[in-house]
Amino acid sequence: MHTFIKQCSYFALSFLVITLSSCAYGPQFIKLTPDVIGPTDANFYKPKQTSVFVTVIDSRPNNVLGATGDDSARFSVTLKGEATTALEAKVLPALEYRGLVLARVPDRDSPTLTIDLQKLKLSSLKTKQFGFVTTLDVEIVASITNGNKKYS
Repeated sequence: MHTFIKQCSYFALSFLVITLSSCAYGPQFIKLTPDVIGPTDANFYKPKQTSVFVTVIDSRPNNVLGATGDDSARFSVTLKGEATTALEAKVLPALEYRGLVLARVPDRDSPTLTIDLQKLKLSSLKTKQFGFVTTLDVEIVASITNGNKKYS
């Protein structure tokens, strides 16, 4: 009987440890998969076939997005993968859908579109009244250089 109680107590202790560890905070990693939606109206204006070189850059100092947690513990949230790769995968098809011809290499006669991810910050903190309050702060600057003229 003593062995049975000992085995049951090991099982109960193991269950408790697994349950509590699944609720523990820890560093988190997020994959960026933005939705870039092109126009859905079939009659929207498509510009003449314009060739443009597109470059996507990430000028943030690192991949840390922010923090999650509560008053007793906070952990970092880090972007998993490259932001530029994720943005290019969504932005380039949307631009082609708009009627732009994407150049593979920069050409001095063609305009250059630069999409610069300057800020991507996430905060998800637990409050006493509302549970978790999550905010996302994003700054993306798009600029076009055409010859010696630049538009942002």
